[in-house]
Amino acid sequence: MSKSKILIIDFSSIIHQVPMNMRRLTTSDGRKSGHAFCFLRKMKRIQSFNAYLIIFALDAGHDARSKENPEYKGSREHSAPIVDDVIPLIENVPSVIMYKQGFEADDVIYTCCRVFQDVSWADEVVVLAKDYDIAHVLTFNGVRHFMTFDDEVNSHSLFMRFGCVPGKLSFFKAIFGDSSDNIKGLKLGKKKKEVVHSFLENKSIQSIFKQLPVLDRKK
Repeated sequence: MSKSKILIIDFSSIIHQVPMNMRRLTTSDGRKSGHAFCFLRKMKRIQSFNAYLIIFALDAGHDARSKENPEYKGSREHSAPIVDDVIPLIENVPSVIMYKQGFEADDVIYTCCRVFQDVSWADEVVVLAKDYDIAHVLTFNGVRHFMTFDDEVNSHSLFMRFGCVPGKLSFFKAIFGDSSDNIKGLKLGKKKKEVVHSFLENKSIQSIFKQLPVLDRKK
């Protein structure tokens, strides 16, 4: 019996990939249609993977992160109306929509990759997303990660881009910032070069943490 491929799609991420020249597309009653149009163009690529199982992971909040940082993802467009428009387009696609209230699609994808690592009938997991944050799933066996529909991101290409291994990327972005999530990062001053080298040398998180400036939470 041949093993099968599982395709996990960051649905909330993919539907926001709309070129500037298509963001003004609307229906006759004035509703935005660029997101739906662009998603339909992606369906052919999705079907080309010939996956045994397709999972669309959906954002359903980020409660814990927002409590720590009220500005988290503050620059993002409200996605509920967009999701409502696009979901009907996959009703006839053999797939599963997964979400958990209070959690992001990234959390769902990470959990799925961890579970499918131990499933004997699945020998390949492909993740489609546009955000590098999801690269931490590369720490699991059998996972291939595609940042876009054409360019594959693996551990080597990730290291060449950021200078850190997949398992430390979230920590890296928390320190240096992430404009896509409206995270400003830390003011490292003269310590910046030292911290960068620690990631390049793949030092432990504990070791890197000790190099960071002490923050005064009362300010």
